[in-house]
Amino acid sequence: MPITPVETLRQVLQVRRLRNACREQLTNHDEYIGVVQQVRWYVRYYRRARAADFRLYLLISDVGVPLGYGAARLQGERLWITECVGSNYRRQGQGTKILEHLMTIGRREERELVAEIWSDNLASRSMHERAGFRCASITNKNGREVSTYVFP
Repeated sequence: MPITPVETLRQVLQVRRLRNACREQLTNHDEYIGVVQQVRWYVRYYRRARAADFRLYLLISDVGVPLGYGAARLQGERLWITECVGSNYRRQGQGTKILEHLMTIGRREERELVAEIWSDNLASRSMHERAGFRCASITNKNGREVSTYVFP
């Protein structure tokens, strides 16, 4: 199953559907994103930013179904990452594939990876720990506990 860089509006809209389904697990912007809002973001920001400071990757099944996505945002010298897998495809190793892809990018660019994860999201925390991430801090955000994981 290929993981491909997101380049087209069609792919961005596929990510949007996945992202909206996963938004309860997101630690930053977790509001619903509408089609018009996503198209504006793609036109005004993503096409320009994807080469430099923000990248999306889409995991596609062998029959063309989007299963999940990974995102990497450059902030300083660190890559802040997030992953999302569609609810029908969880617990099948898809999140690990996406995370390994992001880790490969971090190694290639010699960057530390950072992931913020709600402390009660045991599946995501466990996946990151198995991959070699370590919990660097635990803080409160919006009244909830969030763990910050770093790699290496």
